[in-house]
Amino acid sequence: MTKETPLIEMKNITKTFGPVVALRDTSLELMPKEVLGLVGDNAAGKSTLMKVLSGAILPDKGEIYVKGKKVHIKGPEDARNMGIEMIYQDFALANNLDVASNIYLGREIKKRKWRREPVGYWIVLRSIWSQLRPKPSIFLADSARV
Repeated sequence: MTKETPLIEMKNITKTFGPVVALRDTSLELMPKEVLGLVGDNAAGKSTLMKVLSGAILPDKGEIYVKGKKVHIKGPEDARNMGIEMIYQDFALANNLDVASNIYLGREIKKRKWRREPVGYWIVLRSIWSQLRPKPSIFLADSARV
């Protein structure tokens, strides 16, 4: 029986902030179709580990593999291009926007390559966008909308 290749594998990740060791030789493995929850005390390194995976911060040491291939994630765009996204639990990103709009921040369409496409393509884009921008129905803590 052959061993399945992990979708994501982080090996011996270490990250320090001055004298503070946030992660020390931390490893994580995520298999295809697996749902994994990170649980731990405050300041245990959960967010730091995810920031390393999503390219928000660089590790001091360690290796990351995506689908068995060693990768070097130098920033969020690198991670995004590999299908890795991070949604932060910060409620104050843009409190004037709904949840879907906050998730979409930084991914706005910059070039209209689709202008030359048939009108039907534009209709599909508008339909998708309208589904991503639901009207807020519940307000939480004056800053996050669901």
